[in-house]
Amino acid sequence: MSYDSDKVNDKFKFLENMANLKEKDTRLLFWFFALLTIPVFGYLYTLPFSFILRSISELFRLNDELVDTLDKLVVAASFIFAIGTQLYLWKLFKNKRSPNNNSIT
Repeated sequence: MSYDSDKVNDKFKFLENMANLKEKDTRLLFWFFALLTIPVFGYLYTLPFSFILRSISELFRLNDELVDTLDKLVVAASFIFAIGTQLYLWKLFKNKRSPNNNSIT
């Protein structure tokens, strides 16, 4: 019977430890979520660029091979922008967590 209460207490201790994250833990958690958000940002950046590319290709009647090549370049550039966005978010996150930050928030 006491074993069940020990398991419950261990689960609550885990939740308490999650609330009291250290700097190293928050850094690991941030980069774990970065692996999830980079594809999302990449997809969101790809949508408008792909739409513009398709509109231009219809306007100038470009051949399909050229459009496919340009589409691959758009996807690659979108993922580069997504990585840049994630690095910018890391910079903002680091500045917010910095003890030398004297801004009033």
